[in-house]
Amino acid sequence: MKLFIESASVEATEEALDIGAVDGVVLGRRASAEPLAALRALADELFDLAVGPVIIDVPMRSVDAALERARELAAFGDEVACRLPVTRDGLTVCRACFDEGIATWVGPCASVAQALLAAKAGATWIGVDVGAVDAAGGDGVKLAEDIAGLVNDCDFEAQVLAEGVQHAQHVGELALAGVHSAAVAPELLWSLAATPARKAAAAPVRGSKRR
Repeated sequence: MKLFIESASVEATEEALDIGAVDGVVLGRRASAEPLAALRALADELFDLAVGPVIIDVPMRSVDAALERARELAAFGDEVACRLPVTRDGLTVCRACFDEGIATWVGPCASVAQALLAAKAGATWIGVDVGAVDAAGGDGVKLAEDIAGLVNDCDFEAQVLAEGVQHAQHVGELALAGVHSAAVAPELLWSLAATPARKAAAAPVRGSKRR
């Protein structure tokens, strides 16, 4: 399973690359909202690290505005992927990006049916927020597994990229479920390498001696 780091920090990304743990970067909305020149400078620094795909959020003010933004971001380099919502407008922009050879991340999908629409629209990555699904009373890992199964069974070119990963158990379960990739915060990434603390052995209970 590929791991993407959720961070706009070049330093954090470089540290993760030192152990070969990162296959891409997901920028948050705040970083994605930076002026185009600043965003390009950040993307160039990440590209210099050969970090892999860099996923950048595209605001959906309108179809035309979003498509124009996607084109501007794609001009940074082939490794850019544009993050789009799984809405009617988002899917419209996704299809236009597919026709123009622009990579996209579409989501987060709340069902297999939504993921099917994203795949048919030409999404490069299909997003699932496992934490949000869990919080709503569902099973986020199972949904990601089901969507990965759909993609594989139907021979779509898309891959599943899970986000909202809360803990190490999520990471392990997603990997065992055959989910293609997951995005993790730097803190979670390094917690995976931490040795679990051992519980102190309980002291023996001293009972009264029998006479």
